Amino acid sequence: MTDNLYQVSDGLFQLRRALVSHEATGVTLSAEQVQLMNRVLFLFGQSALKQAHEISRHRWNAAARADHGSEDRVLEEAMRPGTNLFLLANVGRDGLPGASA
Repeated sequence: MTDNLYQVSDGLFQLRRALVSHEATGVTLSAEQVQLMNRVLFLFGQSALKQAHEISRHRWNAAARADHGSEDRVLEEAMRPGTNLFLLANVGRDGLPGASA
C-alpha cells in the first residue's frame, strides 16, 4: 500500500480542528463548502476502506499460515507409530475414493 497510512486520521483531526472553534456559535456552510466537505469525507472513507481491506488480507494470511502449521502437526501425529489417529480416505460426493466432486 503506497498511501499515507495516517491520511485518514490526520485529515479527520484537521477537520475537527477547523470545526472546534465553532462549537459554541455554530457554522453556516455554503453549498460549495458542503460539496467540498462531502468530497473530502468520501475520500477519507475510500482510504479507510482500502486500509481495512489491507489489514484484513494480512490477518487472513497470518491465520492461514498458522492453520497450515497445525495441519502439519496433526498429520505428523497421525503418522506416528502407535497413535490412535488414522487418516480417512478422501471420498467425493459420488462416493468413490479420491474423487474430487
